[in-house]
Amino acid sequence: MGQLIARYRTWWNRAVLTKRGVVVTSAACGLAFAVAVSVGRGWPVPPQVHDEMSYLLGADTFAHGRLSNPTPPLWEHFETFHELMRPAYASKYLPAPALFLAAGQLLTGYPIVGVWISSALMCAAIAWMLLGWVRPRWALWGTLTTLFLIVAVPPNGYWIASYWGGTVAALGGALAVGGARRIVRDSTAGSAALFALGLGLLVLSRPFEGGLVAIPPVVSVAWWLARRHEVTWRRKVRCVLVPGAVVLGAAGAFLLAVNYRVTGSAYRLPYVEYDGQYSLVPTFRLTAAPNDSLAYRNGEMEAFYQQKRDEAMHANSADGVVRDTVERFRQITDFLAPGIVGLLIVLAALSFPFAGFRIAVAGVALVLLGSLAVTWYLPHYIAPLLGPWALLLTEGARRLHLLAARRYRVGAALVRVMFLLAMLPSCGTLVRVWQKRADSRELWYVQRHALASSLTAGGGRHLVLVSYGPSHAPEQEWVYNPANFEESPVLWARSLSAEKDAALLAYFRDRVAWRVAVDSMRGPFHLIRTRP
Repeated sequence: MGQLIARYRTWWNRAVLTKRGVVVTSAACGLAFAVAVSVGRGWPVPPQVHDEMSYLLGADTFAHGRLSNPTPPLWEHFETFHELMRPAYASKYLPAPALFLAAGQLLTGYPIVGVWISSALMCAAIAWMLLGWVRPRWALWGTLTTLFLIVAVPPNGYWIASYWGGTVAALGGALAVGGARRIVRDSTAGSAALFALGLGLLVLSRPFEGGLVAIPPVVSVAWWLARRHEVTWRRKVRCVLVPGAVVLGAAGAFLLAVNYRVTGSAYRLPYVEYDGQYSLVPTFRLTAAPNDSLAYRNGEMEAFYQQKRDEAMHANSADGVVRDTVERFRQITDFLAPGIVGLLIVLAALSFPFAGFRIAVAGVALVLLGSLAVTWYLPHYIAPLLGPWALLLTEGARRLHLLAARRYRVGAALVRVMFLLAMLPSCGTLVRVWQKRADSRELWYVQRHALASSLTAGGGRHLVLVSYGPSHAPEQEWVYNPANFEESPVLWARSLSAEKDAALLAYFRDRVAWRVAVDSMRGPFHLIRTRP
């Protein structure tokens, strides 16, 4: 047994605890957790949230080689949340997450594979970033602990198991911080390209929070360019400025092209265009009064945005600001630090400044303060700070590991407890997801996917008119369609009025027409055929 353990340790040290081994192992763990959690939701993984549907539209658009789509005929019936119908039919969201989903769709036919890829790359990038400051064993510890925190994020690890998580923005943040470290230390073209790639992913996924995280590493690189006299300017230009400018310029040009194709202006984001058409509340607090002049063409969208306006007005009131701020910081703390041991590790990191301390602390502080400026908050909005936070957490654990009292390695025990405290909730998430799998078969989004699959399997082309009852919640939206509108075997349309529905049926007279009544969260839901 002792000899077997010795062989295992030798293999572990030579194969895993190397720089390459840590990066590969981290990527494999990120992939494994993403597959386990997402498949636990059902297969193929059905979209559930408004935002997921919009990201899937963006992915389908890119997968077909387009940046936008023409406005559908009789578009009022197909109008839905987080998607533009005019001046083009497109997702409102920034394109980086949809690009990964499109890669999964092109490679395998399943967009969720793109989420798995981004999850693996995120973990690999965090490990690569940490290796710029700590030894391989600590880089692996920090990456796995960070991964466990993400998996444990409610509801059910959606960061790595849904179509709207924060893996792409976290990947960008880790590449930006790690790239800045290597530019200052090694000044190679590869480091500059990865640094610029990280900045580009931040701009193309979460530009506000990503911009805040990018400030410290950008300042660090600029300071190095100005003050590092032992490196010639010729080398700085050839190995840093040119590769970085090429990568960042390509990302910027792509964003401008998407903007132009969707909104008609290279400088107007689809997100801004959508808010101008639909949102009653500004994106940032106290920047403008609620917009009450918008007219909606269906009751579901009107009810949803009026509810959001009421919530925002309450949150911006004198009492609401305090309560909302406390609640946001509580959610952030629950995510970033699993209990008292996590707080001890952070305090340890703050007590013993280390190389990269300013970059990590400044990035985390800027994003946490910036989260108070936006109207809405969800855990994956702060995804860009995951890299700096992992650096703080890892260095704090390394410092605590040295703590001893009367020959007892107290610090080592605390670090192991920290690892377990992070791992156990993530394992609990896996168990809950798989336990609820059978119970979710009658949920509306699973039923919608099953109905669409049955129609597609039966052949032909179909049009489904959706009628909502008085008890229906606007968050449970059925009307979403792919990018290839006319060629889709199943189109979902909103029932508006008898006259408008008749015009819609007349236009799509070559399709079999169905109706479905939706008035609850659970099924079963039944299709009623209205025209052969």
